[in-house]
Amino acid sequence: MSKKAFFILLVLFLVLGCAEKSREELLKEGIAYIKEGNPRGAIVLLKNLLEKDKNFFEARYYLGKAYLETGKFERAEKELLKVLRQYPDYTDARLELARVYLYTERPDDGLREVESYMNAKPDDPGAYEVQGRLLMLKGRTADAEADFKKALDLDPGRIPARLYLAGVYAKSGDSAGARRLLSEVIERDAENTRAYYMLASLEASLKNREGALEAYRKITEIAPDDVNALFRAGLLHVDGGELDQAADIAERIIKKFPDRPEGYRLKGIAAFFNRDFKEAVTALQTAAGIQPDMRTYYFMGLSYYGSGDLEMSLNWFQKAVDLSPSSVQPRLMIAMILLKQGRVDESIAESKRILQMDDGVAQAHNILGSAYMVKGEYEAGMKELDRAVDIDPEMVDVYIKRGLFKISKGRFKEAETELETSVKVAPEVLNTRLLLASYYMKLREYGKAVDTLKKGLGGGKADAVLYNYMASALMAQKKYDDAVVYLSKAKDINPSYFSPYFNLADYHVLRGEYGKAMEEYRAVLSRSPDNLKANLKMAALLEMTGRDDEALGYYERARRTNTQGGFLALAGYYMKKREPAKALGVLDEAVRTLKDNAPVLELKGRIYMYEKRYDDAIRTFEDMAAVSPEKAFRLTLGAYLAKRDYRRALDEIRERQKERPDDPRLAAEAVRVHLLKGEADKAMEIANGLIRRNPRSAYGYTVLAAVHMNRKETDKAIEALKKGLDVDRGNLGARMMLASLYTKRGEYAKAIDIYEGVTKERPRYIEAIFAAASLYDRMGRKQDSIGKYLDILEVSKNYVPALNNLAYLYAEGYGSKEDALNLALRAYGIAASNGNVADTLGYVLLRNGRTGEAVRMLEKAAALLPSNPTVRYHLALAYSADGRNGAARENLKKALAAGGFPEKAKAEKLLKRLEGEGRR
Repeated sequence: MSKKAFFILLVLFLVLGCAEKSREELLKEGIAYIKEGNPRGAIVLLKNLLEKDKNFFEARYYLGKAYLETGKFERAEKELLKVLRQYPDYTDARLELARVYLYTERPDDGLREVESYMNAKPDDPGAYEVQGRLLMLKGRTADAEADFKKALDLDPGRIPARLYLAGVYAKSGDSAGARRLLSEVIERDAENTRAYYMLASLEASLKNREGALEAYRKITEIAPDDVNALFRAGLLHVDGGELDQAADIAERIIKKFPDRPEGYRLKGIAAFFNRDFKEAVTALQTAAGIQPDMRTYYFMGLSYYGSGDLEMSLNWFQKAVDLSPSSVQPRLMIAMILLKQGRVDESIAESKRILQMDDGVAQAHNILGSAYMVKGEYEAGMKELDRAVDIDPEMVDVYIKRGLFKISKGRFKEAETELETSVKVAPEVLNTRLLLASYYMKLREYGKAVDTLKKGLGGGKADAVLYNYMASALMAQKKYDDAVVYLSKAKDINPSYFSPYFNLADYHVLRGEYGKAMEEYRAVLSRSPDNLKANLKMAALLEMTGRDDEALGYYERARRTNTQGGFLALAGYYMKKREPAKALGVLDEAVRTLKDNAPVLELKGRIYMYEKRYDDAIRTFEDMAAVSPEKAFRLTLGAYLAKRDYRRALDEIRERQKERPDDPRLAAEAVRVHLLKGEADKAMEIANGLIRRNPRSAYGYTVLAAVHMNRKETDKAIEALKKGLDVDRGNLGARMMLASLYTKRGEYAKAIDIYEGVTKERPRYIEAIFAAASLYDRMGRKQDSIGKYLDILEVSKNYVPALNNLAYLYAEGYGSKEDALNLALRAYGIAASNGNVADTLGYVLLRNGRTGEAVRMLEKAAALLPSNPTVRYHLALAYSADGRNGAARENLKKALAAGGFPEKAKAEKLLKRLEGEGRR
C-alpha cells in the first residue's frame, strides 16, 4: 500500500472514531499523539475537534504545538495567536509562540513572548532555555549563558540546558568547559546522539580528528541507521587527506543505504580530491538524482572544472545557486569561470551580486578587481584589490606563502574542508603582484612593494599600472622626484590610463604648482572630455585659486555628463554662492534625466528646508519615498518638526505604526515629537511602555534616557542606561550614549573605557573610534588622538572628519606640516563645500607659509560659516600675516562678540597687540 493511501485511511479512521468520543477524550488522544512523535495524526484529530467547537482554545493550543512539531511555523503562529486572542491569560501559548519566533529567527518577538510567560511562571527551566537561545540569535552570548545556568539551577539534571551551555562554551573558545558538560550529558544519557554530534564538532574544531571519529563511531553504535554520522566521519577522512578511508566509508553507506544520496556524495567528494574527476562526476550524478543538494551540485561543478569542461561546470554551479541563492561559494566560481571564458561584463555582474549580499567577501573583490584589470579599468581594479587586502590581509599573507596565487595561469587550489556545512574550495582570481604590493603598502613596507612591482615589468601597456603604483609607494616615502619620473613613464606607456595624471596633479597641488596641476587635468580632458573626475577636480582647483567664473564652466561641463555627480556638484556650487534658485533648477533637470535620483531629491528637499519652504520640502521627500522609503520618512518627519507641525509628524508616525506596530524606532520618534511639544510626561509613558514590551533590550532604556536628558536629569539618564546595559550588556547604542553622557559630565576616563571597550570588540566601528579620538584631543592626549584618527583612515581612507581633524593636529605642531597639507587637501577634494574643511585647509596653508592662498580659502570658509568664531580668528591670523591689520582687527572683534570659543584667549591677545600697533 502506498504512503498516500495509508494516510487517507488513517484520516478516515481518525475522523470516524471522533464521532464516538467526548471532546476531552479526543483532546487527550491528540496530546498523546504529539508525545508519541505523531504530530500529523494530532493535527487531523485536533482540526476535526475545532470544526465542531471553534472556541475550544485548549485544542487550538495543541494544534499550534503540533504544527510547530511538523515545522509549519506560519500555521503554528496563526493558531497560537488565536489562542491568545480568545484567552489572553493562557500563558503556555506564549512560550510556544516564543519557540515559533526562535525557529523563524525573530528574536525580539520571541523575547517579548517569553518574558510575558516568565512573568507568570518565573521558575520554568524550559523558558530560560528558550530565552537563552533567542539571546544567542542576537549575539548576546553572556546573557544566554546566564539563562542556561539559571535553567540548571532550577533543574540540575536537565540535559537540554547542558547541551545549550556546552554550545556557548564551544563558541566562546572554552573547549574544556564544553567537553565537561558534554561528558556529563553522556554520563546521564549514554545514548544521547546529539551530545556525541556536538562532541565530534568540538574535537574537529580542535583538530583532534581521532576524537571526532570516535564520537561518530559511538553514534553509529547507538543508531546504526544514522547515515549522517558515517557521512561526517567520511568528510573528516577527506579533511585529513585519507581519501581511501573516505571512499571505503562511502561504499559502506552505499551498500547499506543504496537509496540515500550521502554515500554517492561522499564517494564523489573523495574522488574529486583524488583528482579522479570522471569517477567524481558519476558518483555525484547519482547523488543528485536521488536528492537535490547544493553541496552535490557544487562538487559536480568543481569536478567538471577540474576536467576542463567549463561550460558544464558553469551549469552545475548555476544549479547550486538556483537551489541556494544566498550561497556565496558557487557564485564565486561562476564569476571566476565567466572571467576565464572572457565574459568579463558577466563576471563583473556576478561579483557585484555577491558583494550586494556581503561586501566583506574578499575573494569577490579579488575577482572583480581582476575583471576590471582585464577591461583596462586599472583604477577600479586596484580599488577592488586594495579592498580585498583591507578586508583580510592575513588571508593574503597565508595564500602567498603557500603559493596558492596562480591566477595568471588560471589554476585553482583546494582550501580546507569545512565539516559543519559542506566542503568549500576557494579559487583565487586576482593579479598576484598587485595584490602583494597592496599588502606591503598596507604594512608600510614600501621598499618591498616597489621591488615586487619592478619584477613584474614586461614592456607592455600594463606596465603603466605598475609604475603608477610604484610612484604611490615612493610618494609615501617622500621620494618625490623618483615618483614623478615613474608617473611620467606611466603616462607615456599608456596615455589613456588616467590615474598617473591625477596623481601628478595632486603632487603639484601639494607644492602649490596649480598651473601644472591644471595641465594634467586638461591632458585628461583632451582625451576624455566627459571625464567627470577631471572636470570636477579642475573646477575645485579653479575655485580654490579664486577663479570662480572659470570654475563654473567646468561645473557646467560636469553637469553635461548627465551623471548624478555632475548635477550634484553644480547644484552644490550654486548653493555655495547663495543662489538656491539656480541650484533647484539644476536638480529639477537631474530628476527628469536620472533614474536613480534619491540623492538628488534629498538635496533638493534640503535646499527647500534651508529656504524654510517646508511644504515644498515635504512634497519632495514624499516623491523620494518611492525609491528610498526609510530615508524619505525620516526626512519628511524632520521637515514637519522644523515646521513645528507636531500633529502631522505624529500622524506620519502612526501611519507607519499600522504597518509595523512593534517597531521600537517608531515609538522613539514619537517620544522625540512629544518632547519637542513639551509633553515630557507623554514621552515618559511611551519610553516606559517600550521597556515593558522589550524588557531584555536596552533600546527602551536609551529612549528613557533621552527623556531624562530633556528634563536636565543627567543622573537619571545615566541610571537608565546602566539598567539597560544590565539586561543587554552588548547594546552599542546604549554604550555610546552612556559614554557621551560621561563626557558631558567631565568623567572622561569612564567615557574612554567604554569607547576602548567597543573598539576592542569592533575594531572597524568608526563612530566609537572617532569619539575616542575627539575625546583624547579634548583631554590633551594629542598622540593618542592622532593614533585613533590613523586607525580610522586604515578602515576608511577618505573619512573626511578624520582627515580634517588629523590635518589640524599636525598643523598645530603634533606632526608634519607637509602631511597636514596633504590631509587637508584630500579632505577638501572630497568636501569642498564644507566650511569646517575649508577652514582647516586655510589654516594649514597659513602654517605652511602660503599666506595668499590661506586668505582666499579662509574667506571662503567665513562665507560658508559667517558666525563661527574660530573661522573668524583664523581669517584674522591670515590677514595679519598678509599685512592687512584692519581686516584682522575687524574679524577678531566679530569672533570675540560671538562668545566663548577655544581660541578666545589667543584672539584677545592678538587684538590687543594689533590695536597697540595701530596707535603707534
